[in-house]
Amino acid sequence: MRVLVLSGTSDGNNIACTLSKIGYNVICTSTTDIGVEYAKKFFDERECNVLNLKKTFQTVADILDFIKSEKIDLVIDSTHPYAENIKKLTLSLQDEILVIRYERPEVLFDYENIIYVDSYEKAVEKCICYDNIFLAIGTKNLQNFKVLIDSGKKLFVRALPIQDSVRKCTEIGLSIEQLILEKGPFSTEKNIEHFKNSNAQIVVSKDSGEEGGIREKIEACKILNIPIIIVKRKAFNYKYKFSSMEELLNFLQRC
Repeated sequence: MRVLVLSGTSDGNNIACTLSKIGYNVICTSTTDIGVEYAKKFFDERECNVLNLKKTFQTVADILDFIKSEKIDLVIDSTHPYAENIKKLTLSLQDEILVIRYERPEVLFDYENIIYVDSYEKAVEKCICYDNIFLAIGTKNLQNFKVLIDSGKKLFVRALPIQDSVRKCTEIGLSIEQLILEKGPFSTEKNIEHFKNSNAQIVVSKDSGEEGGIREKIEACKILNIPIIIVKRKAFNYKYKFSSMEELLNFLQRC
C-alpha cells in the first residue's frame, strides 16, 4: 500500500517512519524548507525509508493529480492542528480515497488564569488591557494583532528562525529586539526565561497539544502568575480520526 503522509509536524514524521518500517511505501510532504529539513534529520537518524518532499497543495485538483500520478492508496493528514486550508482539501477527498486525520489530543489544565477563545480576533480583544503581550502563535495570524501595536501596546513574538518570520514581523511594525527566533517545543524553564525577559503580562498561544509544548507554556505562566489566552482549534468532521499511534495502526490492520 502506498501512503501519502501530509506532515510538517513531529507527529507526521513519526507516522511516516513507523509505517515505512512495517512495510508501507510512504511519501511524506511538508510545505516549508525547514519542515523538510527536520523530517530528513528525523528519518536519517532512525534509518527510515521515506520519500521526503516539499509540496504545497493549493486546490483539490492539485492533490488529486498528485494522488493519481503517485498511485497513492491512502492519505494521512497529520498536519498542524491549525493548518485549516489543507484540512478543507483533505475533507473534500473523502469520497475519492481513504483519508485518515491524525489529531493531537487536546489537553485540559487546572489553571484559573487560562482564557479560552474561538478566534484570533477574540484573543486581540482580551489583550487590550495589557501593555506587554507575548505571542506564541507563530507568524501566520500576526496581522490580527497589528491593531494592538497601533494602540501603543508592545508585542513580543516567538517564531521559527527563518527569513519569512522576520519579514512578517517587521511588516506589522515589530523590531528585531521584539522577536525570539527559535524552534520549539520549549521547556518550562525556557518559557519562563522568554516570558520574564519580555516582561510579559499575558501570553497568547494555540492549543498545540502535548507535542507542541502547551503544558510547559501553561506551567510557566502559572509559576509567573500571568494569564494565558488559548485560541481553540476549529473542529473538522473526518470519517476516520485518531489521536494515538496505536489506534491508527489498529485501524490500518483492519483495512
